[in-house]
Amino acid sequence: MANAMITILIFSYNRPYHLEKAINYWGKFNYPVIIADGSSAPLIKKIPKNIEYLHRPGTGFLERIREMSEKVKTSYIVLNPDDDFIGVDGLQFTIDFLNKNPDYSSAQGLYTRYEKREPQGYIYSHWDYSYAANYSHVDLSAENRILAAMSHPIMHYCYSVMKLDCLVRALRILDGIDESSMSVSTFEISFIYGLMSHGKYTTLPVFYMARELAIRQNDIAFDDWVDSNSESGYAQWRSNIFQTLDKDCGMSLLRSAKIIDQSIGLIFDGLHAKRIAINAAVKDNKIKSLKKIIKSTLSTACLNNLHLIYFKLNFFRCLYRMFGTDIRAYILFFRDWSRIKSAIRD
Repeated sequence: MANAMITILIFSYNRPYHLEKAINYWGKFNYPVIIADGSSAPLIKKIPKNIEYLHRPGTGFLERIREMSEKVKTSYIVLNPDDDFIGVDGLQFTIDFLNKNPDYSSAQGLYTRYEKREPQGYIYSHWDYSYAANYSHVDLSAENRILAAMSHPIMHYCYSVMKLDCLVRALRILDGIDESSMSVSTFEISFIYGLMSHGKYTTLPVFYMARELAIRQNDIAFDDWVDSNSESGYAQWRSNIFQTLDKDCGMSLLRSAKIIDQSIGLIFDGLHAKRIAINAAVKDNKIKSLKKIIKSTLSTACLNNLHLIYFKLNFFRCLYRMFGTDIRAYILFFRDWSRIKSAIRD
């Protein structure tokens, strides 16, 4: 099969609408795709030849990812939630980079968030971390790479293109964890240890993924999960990290403990700063008053048009910030974004 350097791993749960779109999208390309669906009912749909569909009702997403990883026969993998779309040009750009730089364990490009607005069907989008192009963790020390990654607000290393054995390492850190009481951040942070302990990382100046704009619901705060320190939670997770740092990096127990404490402290600092910023925005009565004045003097149609103009201007401003005068980056972006917008609208 063409493009057999990488396997796309899609996990889904009771979201047939999103899963059907994902199948329609990836069925147009030649990448091998494995889907592990934990939904109560199987998806009734013709599955393209390049896609293997596994219906696994009643299983957790970690169990499904582990099963998919055991079926992979390619050098690289990428985890793809069912409501995200990875641009194939950006994906190939990333694979080419990793092939040329074997000391890197993972890489990815830049994200945009999308939201389909009805009834007009316009797709609103804005860039996540547009300042992060060329952001890298390339220190020769695994310890320094881990601490650098923990201090950066990007928490989506788990969705980068990675070597298969890096996925296995990250999943090993989650062995024995009760995922029903686990914070989603625990899953994301585990990949920092799994990836940075094995090699370098970079964010490439190329469009990579469109992620649906959604708010996490019923998630457990990471700091609350850590404070609970249960045997099936943080204590087990910490023990697994010790083993990873010992096995992959040859670090002593004392050194590993120091790295874990430092890195968790950096995460806590980031969460605290984020909450302060959110609370400050909520309490900003001047902004609220200004919005009321604008709404009282302008019609709904006018507000919608102004909103659309703002989004478009900001979107292209971020494009220039990321890509500058790199013509190829723009070409890859518009090709991928055109395909993804069609997939969202279908």
